[in-house]
Amino acid sequence: MSKEKAGIVPEKINLFSINIFKADLETSDAYLDNPQKSKSFEFNLAHNFAHNYDLNRSRYRLFFLLKALDETGQPLGVKVEYGIEFQFEVENFKDHVKKSKDKLEIDIHLAATLYTLSYSTARGIIYDRTRGTFFNGAILPVIDPYKALVEDKNMN
Repeated sequence: MSKEKAGIVPEKINLFSINIFKADLETSDAYLDNPQKSKSFEFNLAHNFAHNYDLNRSRYRLFFLLKALDETGQPLGVKVEYGIEFQFEVENFKDHVKKSKDKLEIDIHLAATLYTLSYSTARGIIYDRTRGTFFNGAILPVIDPYKALVEDKNMN
């Protein structure tokens, strides 16, 4: 990932597709027999990115796993998983990418911008989709996209 600064122009970014490819809410029989209000939840996030240099496009897939916890931090037997895909077209994509033989090196500022757009949109989707469930509208934490990208060695 390149650390050279590149100017991000929001008007040149087009989020043209959002697809939920996994949505799964599971409740254990024990929980259904004795439902309790969740005090917090365990949150896991993973991601997978792909880029198409010729089409000026990036695809971001985010994977979420939330487990409801009781007041002692123990699982209640309720979990939800989501997989959401975001497709972007960036007009000045090639200004933010270095292309070598079989590898693209994406400028970290563009990567973080697209990650932030994807994650923020997913937060709203998951909040809306978990309203009326045992999660009562899960509000996902705010994260540092740069930290998430730097810690992930398999970004490209």
